[in-house]
Amino acid sequence: MRGTMQLRNPPPTIPPGRGFDMGHGKGLAPNQFDRCLMQDTAIWYNIMCLGGISGLCQKADNVRYADDKPPWIDMPPQGRRFQEIASIPIGTFVLNTDLAVLTFQVPIGYDGVITGNTNRFIGLGFAEGSGDVEWRVQLSRRYAPDYGLILTSLGDLTSPTAFSGGGIRVYSHQTIRYLARITNFATLDPNGRVLCALYGWFYPRP
Repeated sequence: MRGTMQLRNPPPTIPPGRGFDMGHGKGLAPNQFDRCLMQDTAIWYNIMCLGGISGLCQKADNVRYADDKPPWIDMPPQGRRFQEIASIPIGTFVLNTDLAVLTFQVPIGYDGVITGNTNRFIGLGFAEGSGDVEWRVQLSRRYAPDYGLILTSLGDLTSPTAFSGGGIRVYSHQTIRYLARITNFATLDPNGRVLCALYGWFYPRP
């Protein structure tokens, strides 16, 4: 399947919703319903740019994978690797509150698999397994199996840890988050950073 890996910005074809009064004569600010409408507009605009529903379906009909080589086990020639890495300073966190260190979205029309991950506290004072820092991998509204509570460092940027079970599948337009939570600031380096990374590949959905 050809096409962009990210949503294109659509033209402003949908007028602003009612929103709420911003005051000072500046009009109405968008609310959550406006954001939903704009997201739907972006999705449909992206579909139109890729040839519409019929065009996408025709392209999908041309995608075939061998029964003995599932695309989530062996990356097919049409596959595209991803390497998502992010870090944020410890001062960004609120005690005992999850914060998304890393967020990305599976491209429309593609599925994928996460094969490796890395999470670390960069700085002094972190004791492995202490619970001072907790990590979680979230797939939309649920946690990835075995990754709902991580208390130790996993891998590094040059040698990520293989995902348990050989990998976990992700699906078109799914939002992936690597969350972290600080439960005890006292022992951690105030200049430290929390790092998260996920690795794998996307492949066209047949």
